[in-house]
Amino acid sequence: MSQKKLLPIVLSCKTQGWRMHDPDAHEADHVFQTGRQRVLDTQKYTCQYCGFQSQKWQEIHHRNDDHHDNRPENLAVACMYCHMCFHIGLAGHKGEGVLIFLPEMEQADLNCLVRACQVARRAADLSGADAARPRADQDVVREYRDVATAILKRLDDRRAKAEELLGGVRNPSDLANIMMLMPDDLYAERHERLHGIRLLPTGVRRGNSGEDRMNEIVDFWISNGGPFGARQPRTWMTTLKLYLGALPFLPQA
Repeated sequence: MSQKKLLPIVLSCKTQGWRMHDPDAHEADHVFQTGRQRVLDTQKYTCQYCGFQSQKWQEIHHRNDDHHDNRPENLAVACMYCHMCFHIGLAGHKGEGVLIFLPEMEQADLNCLVRACQVARRAADLSGADAARPRADQDVVREYRDVATAILKRLDDRRAKAEELLGGVRNPSDLANIMMLMPDDLYAERHERLHGIRLLPTGVRRGNSGEDRMNEIVDFWISNGGPFGARQPRTWMTTLKLYLGALPFLPQA
């Protein structure tokens, strides 16, 4: 992402009221949709929080939580995983994220790691269905899938510690409800108070009708026009190994 500094991720909830209860939401949405493409073009479809670039499935985040404020400086391109961190209640309600304790890794790095694991697993599924693919290539991709699956399992194992530290809170939507009851000064300190608590994407992405669109999304990521499409599967393991060496609790390749 050139030399531009990435924006910080702070686990948050929408404190300004739900959109369905906002009488001015429709007008604000119209203004937002008008400027959305301009923001994507200006920021080169690049997540301002983790640096992930993709021509599809990127989202726009209102930095100050005010969806009526559609000034360009208040709008930031965000990948789906970084964006959901600012709306943990919705992520929990849809089953798209769970809380884990992972002080060894920043949220942005976790999002990138999960994405790499999903790519490895999906590529293995598609490779197994491709009878024309050389057996050696299929074996390599399956090996990466196994490593990715083990990584995701180890990450998911961190849920119990998060629940313990949060006094029994398990679902991100429950944590969001607590946040909404906080006085402003306490809410402003949530990043420090939630030190080490991360939102782990579950590999589910709900469409407007509730359907899971994750395979469709990952299929684009690994397509010829996608962010992983130009990279050979053997290079994906490089991304995983960057984390394997730094995080001893993860399985070694």
